[in-house]
Formats: sequence, structure tokens, C-alpha cells
Amino acid sequence: MIEEGKVYQLPPHLGTVGIYKTKKTKKMVDFDLYKKTGIKANIRNLHSHGAMVKIHWRIQWPRFKVSNYGSPTVFRFKLCRNLSRYLAQQIKNNNTISKYYDY
Repeated sequence: MIEEGKVYQLPPHLGTVGIYKTKKTKKMVDFDLYKKTGIKANIRNLHSHGAMVKIHWRIQWPRFKVSNYGSPTVFRFKLCRNLSRYLAQQIKNNNTISKYYDY
């Protein structure tokens, strides 16, 4: 899924899982630079032309509520640490962000 940028269809009534690219909506501080120099600078994401990615689970059965984040629901989806770091590495080194669909 990370290398190809495909959206996968899950079994019936479970929806789809895919990686989507989005434009950032708020300014984010580069904390690594802030720790080293004490200067607050925004992250520019020049390697991805200002885009960010998110892994989204779109459920098709409205009986259950699904959350990608911390709100209380029946199901919750969170990517494991190894895969999220691998995703970041692929975007930065191989420019795989061009393969993902817009959200």
C-alpha cells in the first residue's frame, strides 16, 4: 500500500483503507530546529510540495462509528510506529507522495 498508493477494499461492510494526501491547514513548528537553535520556524515540506499524508479508513456501514483519531467510537485505526516511519522514509527518499490520491 505504501509503495503503490492503492486504496484497498476490505470485506463487506468494512469499507476501504488507503493513504491520501492533503494540504496542511495550520502551521506546524519544526521542533528539531527549535531545540538546536531556539528559533521557531514552520515546517515547509519542500520535498512533498507542502502536502501531508493520512491513512484513512472509510467505513461503508453506518451502524458503527469509526475514528482515525482519539474520539470515543466503536472502532479505531492507528498505524503502528514502524510503518509510519517507513511511510515517512518512502515519501522523503522516493517521492511516493505523487502516487497517493487527494483527500
